[in-house]
Amino acid sequence: MALIAGAYARETGAAFSRPKFAREGDGGGRVVLQKQPSSLEIFLLYLTVITFFMISGDLLQIVGYDYKGDTGSVITHFHPATWILSLLLVIAAMRAGNPIRYFEVFGRDPLIAAALSLFLFTTAWAAIFVHTPVTPMLETFVVPMFAFVLVAGQAETTKRNLAMLVHALLALNGCIAIVERLLGYGFVGDLYALPDFRASALLGHPLSNAMITGLYVIACASGGARDLPALLRVPAILLQIVALGVFGGRSALGVTMALLVVISAVQALRLLFVPLTRAQILVFLIGVPVLIGAMAALYFAGLFDPLIARSLDDVGSTRARLVLPNLVSQVTWTELMFGPDQLNLRRLTLLEGTEYGIESFWIGSLLLYGFLGAIPLWIGCGIYSAALLRVSRWGTIPLLVGFWLIASTANSIATKGLFLLFLQVMVQCLLRPLTPPLSPPRAMPNMPRGLARAHAPRVQRAG
Repeated sequence: MALIAGAYARETGAAFSRPKFAREGDGGGRVVLQKQPSSLEIFLLYLTVITFFMISGDLLQIVGYDYKGDTGSVITHFHPATWILSLLLVIAAMRAGNPIRYFEVFGRDPLIAAALSLFLFTTAWAAIFVHTPVTPMLETFVVPMFAFVLVAGQAETTKRNLAMLVHALLALNGCIAIVERLLGYGFVGDLYALPDFRASALLGHPLSNAMITGLYVIACASGGARDLPALLRVPAILLQIVALGVFGGRSALGVTMALLVVISAVQALRLLFVPLTRAQILVFLIGVPVLIGAMAALYFAGLFDPLIARSLDDVGSTRARLVLPNLVSQVTWTELMFGPDQLNLRRLTLLEGTEYGIESFWIGSLLLYGFLGAIPLWIGCGIYSAALLRVSRWGTIPLLVGFWLIASTANSIATKGLFLLFLQVMVQCLLRPLTPPLSPPRAMPNMPRGLARAHAPRVQRAG
């Protein structure tokens, strides 16, 4: 909390101060003159990130907040972070002068507008034709679109502080997981009745933890750790690799290790043309032996025994993936086009032994919405990935590859959750561009022309 308080105090100053104007990127490579977010908005943004990193859906179920249920109050069907984000969105729209014109930002970013339209189409399809609750689609796919706009409008300082907040929260999550594994008991109890104990830490289900942790490792290895002090970057990655083994997510661990090898190979090729500094050589000579020694010590301490045992003798997850073709074959072509009856689908999953869910986003969304509902969803995901690539650096490529590979082997975003929001925060904060793009600014609708001209950059022509 000291980190958050310090960052908050440095960039906001006095609370509810007079609005100022800043030149910021609009996500599309342009610079837009806009009001700087108020101290209240920045505080709510930090609170949103803290809430969805520290409060899992499973923890909400324990305390009586029916997050995963299909009945009851609609309030509990959305994560508390979603409600805080909604409040932040309302405040930002009101401060823009005209709340309706605030959302014109979607018109300036055709990729986000197209992705949002496709996600809303699948949401309507689910409600009208499949007769399933719309909250999973809204929570998983629609909410990140509005979060994208909010984060894109933040100053560089705010994004850097959000990145440091993510580093701190995931380091805490990893430490809690290791302690839980050593103690053999979770701080919030054994939530999942699994045959072997696996840590749940802050992010809930072990496989959810493994997915987010793996993505964080890929992001850091791709340049997302640049805000950390140089001496903490390798330990930060090492901590999360250890936590990956503790969570027991084999798919996430395998994808992460494979992409780390690719990233390392690319970096090695770059070293052929860019000589190392003395500091980099020293870190390499000290860091590699320490890394090998630490991993060996943890192995002999038995920290990875459950993961090894599951890899050698696992029936449930392997069977759940092998029966997917058989599950699809039992659905009629009409149901496959328009979406099967959900009670019948539930019965089939129980008969096939996949009661824990369909372990593939693509098959899960197909069986949930049918081809006519799933294809727009898949296209929207592709467009959304392109939007993330456009506002970040090259390191987003392996991160997106890792995300979709892991999603292909787990429930992930086929069910309600905030996985896309985790991905988006990593891209927009950890992998944000090194320098903000420069181009002629455009004034806000309610800004005087003279003020816009006063803020226009002066370009000195050569010659």
